[in-house]
Amino acid sequence: MYSEKVMDHFQNPRNVGKMEDASGVGEVGNARCGDIMRMYIKVEDGIITDVKFNTFGCGSAIASSSMATEMIAGKPISEALTLTNRAVAEALDGLPAHKMHCSVLAEEAIKAAVKPGETLFVVDSMTGQDAVNTAKEFNDRLDFDGVVLTKLDGDPRGGAAISIRSVVNKPLKFISSGEKMDALQVFHPERMADRILGMGDIVSLVEKAQEQYDEEEARRLKKKLVKNQFDFNDFLTQISQIKKMGNLKDLAGMIPGVGKMLKNVEINDDVFKQTEAIIHSMTPAERADPSIINGSRRQRIATGSGTTMQDVNRLLKQFEDTRKVMKSVAGGMPKMPKGFNPRGFKR
Repeated sequence: MYSEKVMDHFQNPRNVGKMEDASGVGEVGNARCGDIMRMYIKVEDGIITDVKFNTFGCGSAIASSSMATEMIAGKPISEALTLTNRAVAEALDGLPAHKMHCSVLAEEAIKAAVKPGETLFVVDSMTGQDAVNTAKEFNDRLDFDGVVLTKLDGDPRGGAAISIRSVVNKPLKFISSGEKMDALQVFHPERMADRILGMGDIVSLVEKAQEQYDEEEARRLKKKLVKNQFDFNDFLTQISQIKKMGNLKDLAGMIPGVGKMLKNVEINDDVFKQTEAIIHSMTPAERADPSIINGSRRQRIATGSGTTMQDVNRLLKQFEDTRKVMKSVAGGMPKMPKGFNPRGFKR
């Protein structure tokens, strides 16, 4: 009647017990047979690091609980949520037809323990039609709440968003040009339409800038600029803030008219690497006071950064030009000479 695996997990159940510091506890029951299953999970960085259960019920219910905990231990929450009662039954080498509801309890207990506030399906838009098929399959299993579409950095890929929305009837909540958290942004249909039409997305660009804006740091920097004390340490900080805003091509594409101009242009995200390498090859004194960087120091910096003297000279000139412009802007409009009166202006 029962397989050897069912008997083994019934007679020697794994992970039985309670958990005092559980991240989540799920309790489910079957009114028809009276089985009750309680599952405890410990989650760290999205991974189920520990799992325990207590089950009051028949041998199938206990065996299903035991096997289910074995199958999700050490797995990401996202993977644990895809576990089905059929998978549990198959892992036990089958259950009698009239006992399949016991495996359903195990599946439900896991979902009850996780208690996700929202289940989102993350899909790579570059997979094209496969993305739509995958979304449908996962929605049938999980009934997720929304979609996250990654690598959405081209016009044609907007079609994947429309197709997925049409097939699963779930909203597209977040989009990203990459796969890292800093590239994630809330999906706004009207803004996406503007980008595709080449109208840019100034609102999103401003929002990204505001996320990196530090008012206290800005005041400190302005004081240094006015006193002409802006140095390479400050320059590195500015580069870091720009990089945190996301992919450079995406940022440029948010400027009206620029998106279509850059459509077939590749912008390397490592564009700052050479500049950073040169600055990191400077001594603290050189970063604080670039004026002391003479010929021999420039040669040492070039050697240490794997660049040429020309690269170092170019950066120093660009830095000096940038510092002059930033100083004039930070200092405000220049004062007009006494008695100056533009033609046509009446006092």
